[in-house]
Amino acid sequence: QTAVEKAAEALARLRHERPSVHCLTNTVAQAFTANCCLALGLRPSMTDTANEILYFVRDARALLVNLGTLTPERRDTIAIAVDLMRDERRPWVLDPVFCDVSEPRAVFARELIRRQPAIIRGNHGEISALAPLPEKAAQGLASSAMGIVVQTGPVDHIVSPGGKFDVLNGTPLLGQVTATGCAGA
Repeated sequence: QTAVEKAAEALARLRHERPSVHCLTNTVAQAFTANCCLALGLRPSMTDTANEILYFVRDARALLVNLGTLTPERRDTIAIAVDLMRDERRPWVLDPVFCDVSEPRAVFARELIRRQPAIIRGNHGEISALAPLPEKAAQGLASSAMGIVVQTGPVDHIVSPGGKFDVLNGTPLLGQVTATGCAGA
């Protein structure tokens, strides 16, 4: 079975099961991310308040954590959501937006990585800022985080501790549209 056939089967299964996914995402990306999730057959929720997060995350099959608009309140909410997902052994994705620009954000992203995301998705600068060895950023981060790293760019590099493959479908146009990277997480 080819990778394309496996992907088609996975998409058909998602559309049949319609799992709930909670997205703690950038405020400018919320609507776009929700619509992309709906198009895939997911049931997205976007609540980001600490007093409600457990109600939404406890039923979610997966969690997206995007650091795009990182307020102190959102940091607290992220910590609650990630801890629940980890305790329940459910997958979550870290999108460490702008961790290459802000050292406090990079410190928080590193704290989150210690809570074992299933996938870390970022551009070259973001992945390099978090990697133990920037020259082999994606490979090093995948090994140290013991998970999958997706480094986006003209060529997307998908790396796990067990292997690597490249996706050659990048386009500069994605960088021209707000939230395409966020939705890709």
